[in-house]
Amino acid sequence: MMSHEQAENVEASEEPTVEVPTTEQEDVSAEEPLYIGVVAGGYEESIPTDSFKVVVNPQAEARIKKEVGRWGIVKADTDMMTRDGRTFRQTTYGVIDDVKILPGYAFRDAKEMAQSTYYRDKQFSTTFSSVAEDALELSVKSLGHEKRRGDLLDLFGPIRPPERESKVFLAVPNEVRAILMKPHDTSHGIVRTGAYATLHGLYPVVTHIALPKEQIFLHGSIYATTGWGKTVLIKHLIQEFLGLDEPPAIVVFNVKGYDFYDLEKPLPDTEWGKMLQWNPDVDKVWQNFKYRRCGIEPERTSYYPIGPASRRGYEPYSIKFDEIAPDEDGAAFFRLLFEDAGLSEAAMNYLIEYLFFFKRHFTRFAGEPGSPHPSANLGQPVLTSCAPGEIPNIRLRDDTLENFALVLRTAIARNRQGQWINLRCSVCQAEQRVTEGVDLQPYAAQAISRALSEALRLNIFDFGSSIEVPRIVTGGHVSVIDVVGLRSPRGAELFIRHLLHSIFNHINRENYDREAYRGLIILLDEAWRFFRSKMILEEVDTISRMGRSLRIGLWLADQTIPSLGAQQAIMSNIHTRVFGSFTGEAREIKSVMPLDERSVVALNNLPRGMGVFYNIELSRMPTPFIVPPCRCYHEG
Repeated sequence: MMSHEQAENVEASEEPTVEVPTTEQEDVSAEEPLYIGVVAGGYEESIPTDSFKVVVNPQAEARIKKEVGRWGIVKADTDMMTRDGRTFRQTTYGVIDDVKILPGYAFRDAKEMAQSTYYRDKQFSTTFSSVAEDALELSVKSLGHEKRRGDLLDLFGPIRPPERESKVFLAVPNEVRAILMKPHDTSHGIVRTGAYATLHGLYPVVTHIALPKEQIFLHGSIYATTGWGKTVLIKHLIQEFLGLDEPPAIVVFNVKGYDFYDLEKPLPDTEWGKMLQWNPDVDKVWQNFKYRRCGIEPERTSYYPIGPASRRGYEPYSIKFDEIAPDEDGAAFFRLLFEDAGLSEAAMNYLIEYLFFFKRHFTRFAGEPGSPHPSANLGQPVLTSCAPGEIPNIRLRDDTLENFALVLRTAIARNRQGQWINLRCSVCQAEQRVTEGVDLQPYAAQAISRALSEALRLNIFDFGSSIEVPRIVTGGHVSVIDVVGLRSPRGAELFIRHLLHSIFNHINRENYDREAYRGLIILLDEAWRFFRSKMILEEVDTISRMGRSLRIGLWLADQTIPSLGAQQAIMSNIHTRVFGSFTGEAREIKSVMPLDERSVVALNNLPRGMGVFYNIELSRMPTPFIVPPCRCYHEG
């Protein structure tokens, strides 16, 4: 029994807690905890003060290879007394860090043990006289002492190991959930990320791990080798996000195959059978969570294949050149568009001047501040010579990149003939002929002409329709942006950057309707493709830094851990981390999740559908869990 001085120190260390609802109680368990054994050793042993050992009684209900294994949660009850003679019980929770099988336990009977070379050692012959001896020792790392406020279970410290001979039990599922995750407010809904289970199936897989809704806007990441099921987990999360009371908008960037099409179709029997083969416990997860095979309602999904090659008969989408405004954002986009064209700084500046002149005189932007006249003059002559009438005029039909290129190319062609060409507006040329004319300089002409040809070959402008940003940020709607059809990697990068930038600016503007906005989740599968592009990385970094205030959640999936400076800055802003089967350097893995060496090695052998979950704000420790697979269609 602990002394009264020690007891008073423990009581004094308790801190008041705020009582908030715990996670949903679908699987409330009335079962009694299974008895394991007793705490062994004492304070004289050289073990950390936050750890203790447990001797497993061979007659205990919990038996090795069935109920006891690493990651298991146990609790030890210690009877203590205060100075005034009052007695109370302190319950200490801990996680099994290691399981030591003593030599005698490895044999089926005494005869087999006697024939072993191990038994011939004098130490073993005196210590392990029969297989009935205690032959199992657990190393347990303390997590904290029990503190209850009504139905709320929380932990407090500083931690002291329980006294020798204290009884040790397996924690029941509801206790496991409360021990693994700190108490959090679930009044706005939860997202179930998986179901806790040790590698030996110690706890029912229905002991679920859940996040409060607001955590989805604090970003998440998934790391696993190919074939583990990252895409399946992403689809599960999509359906969880849509199941919230006020679901956010979801934007998925599809960069491979048809993985994110057919979201409306339910999971077929053949794929359900494969899942049960990979992990039979999935069936228990579904029964407890009341899942059923179903797709997402068709009215809640939109597919946007980008470029002229439409996929599966869907209408193609692209960037509309008339979305590029004559302002700082437009200039920045143009610089990215022609970044690899080899233009000199002077040529780039001229090109941007031509863009601004073109936009402010002959497009819808003519009526905006900074334009020389109040309305656009579409259809009027836009290109004239210094001597009017000597060169045929070019008429502008639409605000497209093709027409903009046509104007400049015609001017360049005239320049080759030795004729000096100005771009002039027929509406205001009489008043501002000189100041509004932009001269095409000969030394920059050829470089600009080549750059325009390359920009047109990207096939990301003026095909089909444009994506309406207000529609894709509508709550409860899933938008799949398919960039696979773009043959040019650079074209895909430019499009993704443009859309991310447009989304961020749309939500961040002052006059945005905050009342109707429910938040936005952006899902990036194969994140390395986004990180390798500096232009996209800058946009992702901005979202990761400011996402919480704007309720924009960024969820990434990748086969590697980003290691460069800007990429690491993004990783540091991500709260939820998931590892599946993964091979990598221990240093890199530990930078994302606080795993010990044995757990890092275990990542190499995790089966499909099993992973390790951690949230830097809510998790008390990294937790092994089973992925509840998506309920909509997928193949393979």
